[in-house]
Order: sequence, then structure tokens, then C-alpha cells
Amino acid sequence: MAKEYERKFIFKGGRKAAEDFLKQMKRVRKQPIDQCYFVEQAADILFDWLKQVWVIQLNKSDLCLEVKALDKELDQLYNIIHHVDGNLINIHGSSFRLRKKKGKFLFTAKFIDDDEFEYELDMADDTYILWESLLAPVSKLRHVFKFNEHTRELDLFNKIKTPDHLLEIEFETLEEKNAFVPEDFLIEVTGQKQYSNKFIAISNSKFA
Repeated sequence: MAKEYERKFIFKGGRKAAEDFLKQMKRVRKQPIDQCYFVEQAADILFDWLKQVWVIQLNKSDLCLEVKALDKELDQLYNIIHHVDGNLINIHGSSFRLRKKKGKFLFTAKFIDDDEFEYELDMADDTYILWESLLAPVSKLRHVFKFNEHTRELDLFNKIKTPDHLLEIEFETLEEKNAFVPEDFLIEVTGQKQYSNKFIAISNSKFA
């Protein structure tokens, strides 16, 4: 349970400029990331208040995933979940994903007002691969480094032409986020739909 404050950028010179910039950084951690997004055409997501679990049901399939929420999250969840039919959650207005990162599997629910809930799953590789094949996947190599006092995450996407890279900077507070002045070689794309990971995944998938 967290508020995520971030701003997104691309390099004025495109991916080549981003890669050239990386070469100048002394310490860069690389993290391969595979993730897939739930879309309305493929799945229903519910929150079962009686069991206090997220329920993800894949359409026309027996595949179902249940994720237990934390007790401390319930008040926040109650305030932000929008119901369109009983406990059915509006996938279109939010972002739900499965992610494989550092050998771990994560389920993330992210809402419009920066509320984010993330849970580690007990999932096997072949199970993730099955889910991934039925959803909207995206693969990228993340580069984490520090520059001008801020930790930055530069994603270089695999097999995606536009956008082929994306720089994210996360902040601890909203005030810090608003006060940040980006460097001249960056173009801000914060809030632009086409630069959200969900949009990138869906627009390059069978659901486009």
C-alpha cells in the first residue's frame, strides 16, 4: 500500500541518446523485467470483501488467481475501488499487472490517484508463462542509476518501436515531485496515455 509519485521522460535524441547517456554513468544496475497487463477483453477482476481477497478470473478459462489483501489496506481500498457491477472492478480505469522481476512474481493494482498495491505471489514459471500468453505482455531491460541526486530508472523496451525507451523518476512526496526541474535533454511525458506501460503493452498486443 503506497502512494507512488513519479514523472516520466524520453530523451530528445531518442533511444540512441538514451543509450549514449547510459554509457556515461559509472554505476548502473540492470534488471530484466517481464510483465503482462489485464484487459477488459480477457479478464474480470473482483474484490471479495468477505474473504478480503482480489479475485482475477480469466474469461473463457478455468484460470483464476486469488490474492489476499492486507488488513491495513482495507480502509484505503474501500475508499478507492469503483464498482460497476457488485464487486466487479473497472479494469479500464485502472492498471492491473503480473510481473516477473528478479525471480519473483508480483501482482500489482494501481489506481488513477497514485494508489498502488503490490503483492508477491507463489507462482511457478510455467504458470506465469501461461498467463502471459493470454494477456498483454511487455518486456524490457531496466537500468537503475543515480544522477543529479535522484535515482532514475531507464527502461529499454524489447521488440517495441514506439516508444522504445522511457525514463522514470520516483519521488517520496508530491512536493518533491512538483519541484523537480528536468534536464534540458529530456522531454516530459508524464500523464500522457501513450507512455503508460499498460498502453504500451496493449497497443503492441493482440488486443490492439
